[in-house]
Amino acid sequence: DRRATAIQNIESTLNELGTVYSRMANIVASQQEIAIRIDENMATTVEQTEMGHNELIKYFSAVSGNRSLILKIFGILIAITILFTYLQSS
Repeated sequence: DRRATAIQNIESTLNELGTVYSRMANIVASQQEIAIRIDENMATTVEQTEMGHNELIKYFSAVSGNRSLILKIFGILIAITILFTYLQSS
């Protein structure tokens, strides 16, 4: 009688372990899908970041090319302001 009870306890424990392992397998499978999605999102993020960096470099080049023009216009405006100030004081 004790042996039968012990065997039943062992059998129920093994069944519970089987259930736990099945749940664990399902959890691992779902985590794998999540990890794959995260990896894909990271790849997309890296690609978009590189594209943004390239656009910033293009913009910097364009602004750097216009810097001398902006300085010339600013100099002309200062010269005109000084000229009008001088003419009004005379």
